[in-house]
Amino acid sequence: MPANAPQPAEDEAGHSPMPLSRLLTILSTGRIEDEAYTVFTAAENARAVDDPICVLDGPVDVDLEKLVEIMPPYVVAEGLVTFCHASDAVDTIHNTRGQRPDAPMELILANLDYYLLRDTWMDLE
Repeated sequence: MPANAPQPAEDEAGHSPMPLSRLLTILSTGRIEDEAYTVFTAAENARAVDDPICVLDGPVDVDLEKLVEIMPPYVVAEGLVTFCHASDAVDTIHNTRGQRPDAPMELILANLDYYLLRDTWMDLE
């Protein structure tokens, strides 16, 4: 992300903006129930390999009558966009490390980009 790109602010509810790589490290511990979260960023069309600043927040709800997404209040207030579902990020970590147990973060980020574009992971064998 360019140095002058907008950055989400930390707030009293504990939203802590951080590089995607750090967020993935936290998610990989399994201490957070990833199904309940979404990863948001301020950058439209962000790429994981650029390690954008991200925030983990509650899931995006859908109003089925109006067919619109209902974003968490912090996300709306900061003008953030959905980057990916936390469960997709965790699945990508498991897939990458399942193929290469010693995979560096750069490879995990590249595999996440690949997954988000193709709905399948890279063959790292």
